[in-house]
Amino acid sequence: MDLYKRNRLLFFVILYAAISVVLIVVAILYNLRGQYDNQLEISNLSQYTDGQPSDTDSVEYIKYALFNTVSHNVDYELKNDSIKDILIRDRTFSQVYDKSTQLYMVHFIVDIKSLKQSYRVAYEWSSEDQFSEHISEYGTQISCLPPGELVYGSFDCVDDRILEQGKENYDAISPLLPYHVKSKYKVAEYEKITVGEEKGRVILTVDVYANRGDIRPSTQAINEYSEEIKAWLVENKLNVNNYTLTFRY
Repeated sequence: MDLYKRNRLLFFVILYAAISVVLIVVAILYNLRGQYDNQLEISNLSQYTDGQPSDTDSVEYIKYALFNTVSHNVDYELKNDSIKDILIRDRTFSQVYDKSTQLYMVHFIVDIKSLKQSYRVAYEWSSEDQFSEHISEYGTQISCLPPGELVYGSFDCVDDRILEQGKENYDAISPLLPYHVKSKYKVAEYEKITVGEEKGRVILTVDVYANRGDIRPSTQAINEYSEEIKAWLVENKLNVNNYTLTFRY
């Protein structure tokens, strides 16, 4: 094969490879764009992220996740960018950098007056590695709020974790747990009764921290903890009569 033919063949090989790479990149970008087509814009998000480190992909995903969660809580087919009054609630936005994991953790609450709904928004992102092993499975999500944080009242909210758990097993106390009271106890978990005469009753498991040298706390201490937990339930607008406390030592 002479030099001209060799160079001509090499030219076409390189051209073919270049075209293939371009087509692959275009396909990936098209798929990513399609993946996030349905979004809900948070109207004042830029006011909070202005001047702060941010990650465009994470923000785009959270708007997509917000669309999906809101769609579970309306009785019509939600359209892309169809709600214009989604606002971050004052004094709820925080972005914290964790040096040990090299993650930024963002948290805030959004209120939607037109729907009379509110949600907690949380997402994690890494400036070092988009696929950081430290990013939690539930680190990026839209979640329902406990009753005490709702400004428009209850709307029988469901989110992805509630759907995963099963709505019949879910109780409004879930986003409040675990609840720690330093060196005393932790309201650790709950179980909701779904059948029988006690249907709807919630069993709360409380882990008690025994004092050094003590096998278990006194009856007086348990009574004190019970009253504190009941007051905490009331503070969070939960019906005390729906809960039974069990203590674990």
